[in-house]
Amino acid sequence: MYPTRQCIANRQGDVSIVSISRAITIGTPQEDVALSKFTSSDNENEPFLIIPLTSGVIKVHFVQASSLEDYVISEVEVNASLGYPLPYLVDKVFKDGTTAQFNIGY
Repeated sequence: MYPTRQCIANRQGDVSIVSISRAITIGTPQEDVALSKFTSSDNENEPFLIIPLTSGVIKVHFVQASSLEDYVISEVEVNASLGYPLPYLVDKVFKDGTTAQFNIGY
């Protein structure tokens, strides 16, 4: 008998990331960051977590948010999570509006 596999999901059924199994070093973004630029996935909306490395702000787009709905993660939030994944499930980080260095995990 096999154990039942469980996961955490939001109301729309998107699976939330509970642990990181892969990570990519970004540093200071030279262009907008989407996971599809670093993997073989064609899905530009593939979710990932941000791991801030330095103080600053990070402009993001949340998974399943409208294309006009961006969010700036404040310097206070970034500073509180230096070296740890932020609890935001995003599908894009914008170069313009981002001053912090970061890695991404998925």
